[in-house]
Amino acid sequence: MRKRYLVSWLFVLALMGMTACGSSTASPGATATATQPATATFTPIGTATSLPAACATRPTATADATLRASRLAGHVGASAFTLPLSYPLGGPGVASFGQLRWSPDGHYLAMMGQVPGRFGATGYPYLLDTSTNTLRRVDIPGIFHPNQRTLSWENSHALMIIDNVHQRVERFDVNTSTLTELAGITTAVEGMVRCGILFYGENRDFSAVSDGQLRGQFYLHRYDLATATELGTAYTIGQTRSRGPEGAYELPAWDVTPDGTFIAFQNTAIADTLDSGGSLSVSSSFFAAPAADRTR
Repeated sequence: MRKRYLVSWLFVLALMGMTACGSSTASPGATATATQPATATFTPIGTATSLPAACATRPTATADATLRASRLAGHVGASAFTLPLSYPLGGPGVASFGQLRWSPDGHYLAMMGQVPGRFGATGYPYLLDTSTNTLRRVDIPGIFHPNQRTLSWENSHALMIIDNVHQRVERFDVNTSTLTELAGITTAVEGMVRCGILFYGENRDFSAVSDGQLRGQFYLHRYDLATATELGTAYTIGQTRSRGPEGAYELPAWDVTPDGTFIAFQNTAIADTLDSGGSLSVSSSFFAAPAADRTR
């Protein structure tokens, strides 16, 4: 049975600063800190301008975008753009766009076109060239449930696409329109890039618990894009549970600071009992924010 995955963002991680590669705006966001749980140590995060110049995901432009039912509009610096949208939006069956991701230089806006289906939406990556106001689709098989973290920029010309159906990662070069599969990654279901490091999640170790429902384990990996090698051992983030359509899973929340030095995640434990909605119960949940390299 093909596994399909859903993300449940149960909490907002106020710890994270916003950057061009991870939100719909490339403007440096305000610094925020969190204080939960009380026993954890949280370190303030610098704005995008405090990132090293050598960091390929460091924003070099300011940009914004607003996506509405019939049009996409925004600015790159002082230049405005508007793209009228009509059904189907950019391709056969595309009913909406989501997961907007700016390239660090603001030249491209990546987004996921969503095609509704019986068991949820299927996503197809699209790129808007803001200099020509043209939209194109990346030729890749459909990605299940496009609300996951499946798009992230490595730099201003390379877009990472997490293919959560085949659990691999593809690098799309916008200059040559070529796709290259990253070596050694065979279990990725979502991910993001921070300063040359790909952080990706893995959902495995499934076991039947109650009434045919499954419990799994979620792991977070670090992958050096320059050397195409795994860094250290994976973090055990928390347990997952089957939820919704058959084969769908609810994953813990997680994020990474803009410089890639700290991760924040929701550690979850799944009980053997069912909740009022008929899904496996969450017996405990807390947040932690350790160093990505485990040094602190």
